[in-house]
Amino acid sequence: MCWPTEEERWEPSSRIKVLYFIPNRVGIIDGTLIFLDEAPLHDAVPYFSRKTRYALSLLVFVMTKGGVFTSMVLGQVQPMIIGLGESVR
Repeated sequence: MCWPTEEERWEPSSRIKVLYFIPNRVGIIDGTLIFLDEAPLHDAVPYFSRKTRYALSLLVFVMTKGGVFTSMVLGQVQPMIIGLGESVR
């Protein structure tokens, strides 16, 4: 996930302000857990969730261009720390 340029931010920001009356936003982000029936065979600890089950974490970022997913991260439950200016691929 890369931060959009100033030009790329204008259209989604305007649309979110009109639709939801929330200024200065470029997209919507949400996440969920996908529960696993069993613990992963290797390195299971990072997949143990606060719900006391093993799970994958799904994080989705949507810009308002037709509601299309612009970025998605699927991985372990434990925090993945991303610094400013870094990209998730």
